[in-house]
Amino acid sequence: MEACGLVVAEDKHQKTGLAVGPNRGHKTTKLKQAVKKQSKRIDKTLVKGVIKEIGGFAPYEKKLIDLVKNGKDKKARKFAKTRLGSFKRGKRKVEEISSIVSEMRRAGTKG
Repeated sequence: MEACGLVVAEDKHQKTGLAVGPNRGHKTTKLKQAVKKQSKRIDKTLVKGVIKEIGGFAPYEKKLIDLVKNGKDKKARKFAKTRLGSFKRGKRKVEEISSIVSEMRRAGTKG
């Protein structure tokens, strides 16, 4: 196809089966990619919440709650880091625990 003096390639990735040339390579038929399943994050969070409600907190989480209640956030982060293996995971856990503590305080003041 030629338009305005320019040669436009229709499908330049189509292989010719030759070892040389611009479209060199073995001819293959492309497989259709499988449709990836959507991750059911809502269901996972619901299940995690139910498990947490039934099972309660792990001993290290109880210690984190005490540290956050006493205002020792830095110590809580260090403790969580040692227990969970990385600073990022520990930081996320301390944020989660501090939100739980604030919910407990709000529930305590209302009821």
